[in-house]
Amino acid sequence: MALPLIRIPRSLGNTRARFPNSKNGARCNEQHHVGQEYAQKSGINFKIASQWSCPERIRIDPRSRKSDGFATRTNASGRTTVKDPEPQTGLYYHPTQISIYRGPNEPSSTADGWAISFLANPSSSEDAVIAYVLPTNTSSSQDSKPADFVRANPDRIHINPAGWKIMHDVLKNQVVPNDDLLNFEASTRESGWAHLTDLRHPLMPGRIATPENIIASVAFTEGKLNVESYEENKSYRLVTGYEGPIQMADGWLEKLRKRFGSL
Repeated sequence: MALPLIRIPRSLGNTRARFPNSKNGARCNEQHHVGQEYAQKSGINFKIASQWSCPERIRIDPRSRKSDGFATRTNASGRTTVKDPEPQTGLYYHPTQISIYRGPNEPSSTADGWAISFLANPSSSEDAVIAYVLPTNTSSSQDSKPADFVRANPDRIHINPAGWKIMHDVLKNQVVPNDDLLNFEASTRESGWAHLTDLRHPLMPGRIATPENIIASVAFTEGKLNVESYEENKSYRLVTGYEGPIQMADGWLEKLRKRFGSL
């Protein structure tokens, strides 16, 4: 079966990219694009600051991924799994290969990339990958220092829809009902929205995170959270250039590791 081609259009005012020939699609990490509709609903001031940017169409080829030794800690090129230096990210970078298609008149190429996961040991399931790190033609830091590379090149993040969906499923069904802070916020206000926020940007008491740091939101009425109202924030970015990768509470990370580890 042919692998889907992925192309990111340059368009403002749209928080999602369109993906031809792909049922579920995928998306490149936005550089600094805040979702207007989401921000308005959440009562947050917003500004569209830039646009989607991703220069290639790409295939994430599971065949080349497996042959590159994704199921082991070291691949044929000598690269090995790297743990992100900030513990609250909970992230690991596993070596993989990525097939890149740049146009009808150019041959496809296979390049070394990284698969981002919450698991210390690579999984045999591609669904355990939440994103891929796309290589560039010039940088060498991607070879041995993926954590530094993603911070310097957040636009090279390519979300894996299957893994991303599982992450949000865990947050919705396991984190929201049991999180003390979310439940406390709901109990102290009559109705509204509680936000699952990224810890990479500490907030002053009573302040709401910027849209790119809100992972998702859940409504509450009469002091109780409505789990089914859980809504993913399409403007959220896994990595930002000025604050780095996602950071979450230990309890959240534990639930994510358990779920992805069961795949």
